Amino acid sequence: IRNDSIDEFVQFVTQANLNTQSHIKYSIFETNSFLLKKLKVSLIKYAAFCGSVNIFQYLKMNGAKVKPSLLLFAIHSNSTEMISIIESLFPENSTEFYHLCLKEAAKCHHNNVATHILNNLPDDKDKDIIFFTQSLKYYNFFNLDKIPNFEENKRSIYFYLWNYDYIFLV
Repeated sequence: IRNDSIDEFVQFVTQANLNTQSHIKYSIFETNSFLLKKLKVSLIKYAAFCGSVNIFQYLKMNGAKVKPSLLLFAIHSNSTEMISIIESLFPENSTEFYHLCLKEAAKCHHNNVATHILNNLPDDKDKDIIFFTQSLKYYNFFNLDKIPNFEENKRSIYFYLWNYDYIFLV
């Protein structure tokens, strides 16, 4: 799945007699905290997590359950292609859900994915400040030179700088 090797995947699924609803078994070698928090990770979630577009499409076409929460897994892939595929399946996601996705992208330091979400999120006055604050929280300084609506958000920006112990910036 990690290499998006569709031929090898189909062969393995056939030989192991797995179905599209199967789950990845826990491994002591898994170190990603996002995956470790999940009790069961389905094949399609893991494909989204790895950015394996071909395997994701195969699983989807063969009956795997597709839910909006896959977007959170796809953020970890750092693949805007995977993000776009899942967004196209669920165009009606709420602004709050996209805020959650934006926070996850900032947390992962996947700034190209965050930029994609910011550019495609419907008009929302809070999206820039959410990304800014989450970037500070997780030491993601890549986009801090683009402080959103500084004059309008000056008080909250100073608050977050103070809150996350960036006294030197205040």
